[in-house]
Amino acid sequence: MIQIRQKLIPFSHEPSSKSLIPNTNFSIQAWPTKFIVFNDKIRVEYNLQCTGPVENFTLKLDLEKGLVLCFFRSKEGYFCWAIQRVKDGIEFRLKRSADSGIKVNGRIYLQNDRFVLPINESIRSIIHNERLCLGSHKQQDIQKIFKRFDLKELLPLYFRLGQYFPASGSLNCLDELKRVHSCQISSLFYLSDSIHDLLGIEHTPIDHSFFAKAYCLIRDMFFKESESCLVFMSGSIPFNSGRLTKLECSFGFVSFIFRKKRVLRIVIDPNIDARVYLKLPQKCRQFRVLKSLRKKGMKHCFNQPLELKKSTRLYLDNFYF
Repeated sequence: MIQIRQKLIPFSHEPSSKSLIPNTNFSIQAWPTKFIVFNDKIRVEYNLQCTGPVENFTLKLDLEKGLVLCFFRSKEGYFCWAIQRVKDGIEFRLKRSADSGIKVNGRIYLQNDRFVLPINESIRSIIHNERLCLGSHKQQDIQKIFKRFDLKELLPLYFRLGQYFPASGSLNCLDELKRVHSCQISSLFYLSDSIHDLLGIEHTPIDHSFFAKAYCLIRDMFFKESESCLVFMSGSIPFNSGRLTKLECSFGFVSFIFRKKRVLRIVIDPNIDARVYLKLPQKCRQFRVLKSLRKKGMKHCFNQPLELKKSTRLYLDNFYF
């Protein structure tokens, strides 16, 4: 099975950092002594009482679990907050706390206590669990990621983040994603209110649907399903290697690895019987099909359809170009 072990959890150590809250149109700005939750219509403040000096302040955007983590150490002890979307609103849960607890807006909260900010939005559980890795395994300090501006780091983050928002079309090209990221995205993927960049050029305002559009753009670069045909890497791919896992299709799931811009291995997990064709960026004559990695496979002519049986995993490799 093709796997991606890297966890996508970008973070910032800067007090006053901002982060979007997955599955909502809200963002949060965090200090050790204050949380501000806001969107274009609502702004709510929570004042936290703790004694300085404060050390190891960190704000994390956990894209694996779809939540925001804020933790720090004060004179009273160590505190960790988890902020996430729940059925009745945005939940603030005190996961770790000093024995004395912490006072928020005049009320003391102890470990595992929670409070909820009610919001008038329908909740959307993540539909996909698709993952992308392009070979970058650097530390995910968001300030350093933005400074490096390396698409091998950024695209997996956008690919995962976009799955928390309803699909609403796609961006036109990768250059559009790069432009918006440079001009209107800051901190932990907070959407800036300003529509002017540093040169004073005006840009179209965007909302959280931008992340869903970015996800669709990135996915289409690497994989498409067209009727009964699986199309791999149909566009111009500016990356030499990478892997994608658990890509959802009409018949099940597809994972694959590419290297030197050629597909190296494909794993298909069908949940229904189906017949599909493959389309690769290079002309292929044949490949090997295995039902188990411990058994000998069979050669398969590339022009012939691939028969899929429910709950029977297929491994495709040894592509002969």
